[in-house]
Amino acid sequence: LLAGSVLAISRNWKALRLVSEIADQMQPNGGRSLMDKINAIQDSLDANTAITSVTMDLIGHPMFKADSNGHLIWVNRQFIHETELDSADSLGLGWLSRVHHEEVGHVREVWLAAIPDGRPLRMQFSLADKRTAYLEVLPLISQKHGVYGAVGTLRIEGGSFING
Repeated sequence: LLAGSVLAISRNWKALRLVSEIADQMQPNGGRSLMDKINAIQDSLDANTAITSVTMDLIGHPMFKADSNGHLIWVNRQFIHETELDSADSLGLGWLSRVHHEEVGHVREVWLAAIPDGRPLRMQFSLADKRTAYLEVLPLISQKHGVYGAVGTLRIEGGSFING
């Protein structure tokens, strides 16, 4: 009986020490804990995300990011300049308002089929002001989650946008 109690106390002590060591790893301690390493990874991801966003905004071509359903969730300032849509009006499927009325149905159909399927897309179409647009999109795919969006560019040729 005594031997069994000693064995049980020994196991409980080891378990308590292990739980205590795990709990210590969940607390920042100046760089060596698991929590410190997780925080460092998060800081690095935040910095890379900010750098990427700023870089994409500085590029002199209209660029955008879409979610897995094909809805734009971000456009750069050159996209806003070229389309003369503000950021809010560009988001979702709002950008389709600049596609020529005879082509908007086809462009929408091809766009909405390609993005969720994770297919690269290259497409030429006319804008409402008769300029020619060349859309190029690449899917964002993760091994764990599959297609989670797309990034693309819109090259526009012709004169400037004319309202009316």
